[in-house]
Amino acid sequence: MTRLAPFLVLVLPLAASEITTGFTFSRVEFAYPGASSPAGYGQFSADFAALAAAGHTMGFLNVATDRGWVVQNLPVDASSGLPGLSVLFDAGSSGFTSAHVDFSSGPTQNFAPATPGQAYQFAPAPVLFNGQGQEDPVTEVGPPPEAGNAALFAGLGFRFIWQPGHTTLEEAENQCAPGTIARNLTYLHNRYGTKLPLPNNPGTGAANTQNSLVAALDKAWIKPDGTPAGGRGAGEGSKFLQTFNGTLNYIAGNKLSLSMTHHRIVPELTQIDKGDFTATQGGVSRDRTDTDTLAWLIAELDRGSALGLNYANRHIATVRGGGVILGRHFVILQDDNKQGAAGGVSWFDGGLSFTWLDWKDDGFPVLSASSLPKLSKLNGVNMLIALNTPEPATWLTIAFGAILCVLRRRS
Repeated sequence: MTRLAPFLVLVLPLAASEITTGFTFSRVEFAYPGASSPAGYGQFSADFAALAAAGHTMGFLNVATDRGWVVQNLPVDASSGLPGLSVLFDAGSSGFTSAHVDFSSGPTQNFAPATPGQAYQFAPAPVLFNGQGQEDPVTEVGPPPEAGNAALFAGLGFRFIWQPGHTTLEEAENQCAPGTIARNLTYLHNRYGTKLPLPNNPGTGAANTQNSLVAALDKAWIKPDGTPAGGRGAGEGSKFLQTFNGTLNYIAGNKLSLSMTHHRIVPELTQIDKGDFTATQGGVSRDRTDTDTLAWLIAELDRGSALGLNYANRHIATVRGGGVILGRHFVILQDDNKQGAAGGVSWFDGGLSFTWLDWKDDGFPVLSASSLPKLSKLNGVNMLIALNTPEPATWLTIAFGAILCVLRRRS
């Protein structure tokens, strides 16, 4: 599903108004062992159904506090299939007492309201984040996202790409990679009718959970040292080699009509060599690193591919949508921010989040409002993985081959 509005928003004046309902402010706490938990993190959550009931079905939310323009052009689209979105913001070390929340029909290049904001309080329960990532555990929590400014929005128009048919999944500890692949296989089944060997139920391979797709993927993972036996151990993170081999071997073993491609955005950090990757059972992921990163991302979203985004070599999440707003790219991420515990998978508790995808001066792409905030200093995006239904040409080849088989049998 694509919504495109090129150049229009900078020509006509915006219809903007302050609103006071349809959203929530929450305090964020970090619950993983050894975490340094600064008080400056907040989460702004937008309820699309509540906003639509108030007549706000398509537009943008902007929030200003004494910290500046803390939420910038958060998209709202009642037709997206999303129940809502959350985004992290700088709430200040001592919190904030007032905020100005505007809904507008188009995005804005700057937001500095002249009138005082309304008084707001944090929701009673904080949002908890407890994932530590797949490599060495990280305990340092970086600073919250910086306030916005006009220089960040120097382009024209906006475009949204939403993917219907995604589901959530309660993950076990450090199960982000198998969890992402399980969500992606379920999405392809829901949207295109591709084969789904097992339902998308929670479980682990270590516990031999029956009737669980993610548990089966756990068991398909090879060990970190590259040996094929054993699967993903309880609480173990996944390295790229495990993720690539496990995914491709599961696809081959279950005869799924899917192809896989990848983009090594920062090749020196991906642990996967240049070129196509061949798994231990012969499946292949095609390397698309030579194509422009953002062009490839948008093309795969347009195509309806199931995307997984890895950042900081420590976390992988499902991409449920993305696009560009006034020249600034964004992605919508689905993951579990409370792995091993209930919750953390919904729009109001950090599991369905919006973040900007920015390129820094050194050419390193980062998630500027990352859904895994403990990695805010290390949240460079270094890998995109796409699972696809076969290309149209491939389907033609398959169909032609089937026709030949029938003709041969008849002859």
